[in-house]
Amino acid sequence: MNQNASFFREILKKVYDDFYYRLISDPYFAEFFRNKNSEDIKSKQIENLIRNYNKFIKGNLEEVKQNYIQLAKLHDELGLDFNSYMDSLSDLEILILKEFFHFYKQNQLKDLDIEYVFINFEDFFDLIRKYSAAGYLDNLVHREKKIMDEFIEANIDYKLYEVKDLVDTHLDWKEDILDFLIDEKDIDENIISVYSCKATSWLDDKLREEKSKEKREKLKKLQELHYNLHKSAGKLVNLKKEEKLFQLVYEYNNFVKTSLIFLSSIIAYTTSQQIKNLQRDPLTHLLSRRLLKEIFLNVMDLSILSGEPFAVAFIDIDNFKEINDRYGHLIGDEVLKALAKALKEELRGSDYIFRYGGEEFVLILPSVKSLSDLFNILEKIRKKVENISLKVDSKEIRFTVSIGAVLIKENKRAPLEKVIEQADELMYYAKKTGKNKVIVELFKI
Repeated sequence: MNQNASFFREILKKVYDDFYYRLISDPYFAEFFRNKNSEDIKSKQIENLIRNYNKFIKGNLEEVKQNYIQLAKLHDELGLDFNSYMDSLSDLEILILKEFFHFYKQNQLKDLDIEYVFINFEDFFDLIRKYSAAGYLDNLVHREKKIMDEFIEANIDYKLYEVKDLVDTHLDWKEDILDFLIDEKDIDENIISVYSCKATSWLDDKLREEKSKEKREKLKKLQELHYNLHKSAGKLVNLKKEEKLFQLVYEYNNFVKTSLIFLSSIIAYTTSQQIKNLQRDPLTHLLSRRLLKEIFLNVMDLSILSGEPFAVAFIDIDNFKEINDRYGHLIGDEVLKALAKALKEELRGSDYIFRYGGEEFVLILPSVKSLSDLFNILEKIRKKVENISLKVDSKEIRFTVSIGAVLIKENKRAPLEKVIEQADELMYYAKKTGKNKVIVELFKI
């Protein structure tokens, strides 16, 4: 046993220079060593590995466990991602095993059980991986629980009463799963089954009631998403029981992603179903301005949770006063209705169109990936509008629009007033530089 420890110390010191050079030469890892005493860090890491290996071969596994859980948490808090951390451990393990085999051949240590030592080293690094995964998992779960709390707080007063109880129930269920993963409570395995979940009966009822083929397809996709979420929860519970913590971290990320998509989809579906009951502008039948803030906050919260950007666009009809003055307000109303019709035809069912006031319109566009995607969406609208032809007393009336829009990629709520202000400024710049134009930018908080 002592011989193993001395070999480990000697080999580790030989390979660590090479290992450490690889780390600090990697641009990703180099950021973590910037303005730090690298020699001091290196010597501390070597001593920590040797100390924990000695505890490992003496059977003091609980101390090794706690040490690597805390070390992994520290690395996570410093911003080192799980995959990079694990890859660096594997690189070090390979270097040690190669050097040990070389050491064994050179020194011709016939009395050494090389197979036992190899297995011993592998077991030690497997233990590091296992408890490092536990440390990362603990941090991930606590971050996720904080996000859930913010989700509940942000949505506690939304007016989608039909789905509020369903969402809150699923968030509570999810928290029970997370508490089990970090040993804060036991779990009733009956709650893992999709058939014990309130959302299952809610989706079944909706599917039976729905006659529209398109809406039935959406409900079926929600059912599949819900089933996959519970399936992932079952995998998490089993992996935790089997102490397969390394695999557990990867499945956990899948669980979180599926959960956020499911909750977001449930709210989005219910919003689209209830939108017909919300107050609308009587002329264009678009959403009224008074609903803008509430819907904006819902879309923003879902964007923060899912990590998907969204956009807000400000549209103004060019020379609208001249149209009213020349043809009268009744014709001006027809222009407004024609634009509203074009917007509804061109945009997705998940997009929101508001009559903001007069000849001004605002769009909220969820899940827009990039500025180029945003520009293409709005450019199609611009082109569609400039091709609209209205007949009035044998005269042809054509009109154009100027559009300003911002793409929002924020991890915290942005003020609606600031968003509208920036989009409005871009729209006015489009007018100032020629009209009938689209200008898009990233939102700057």
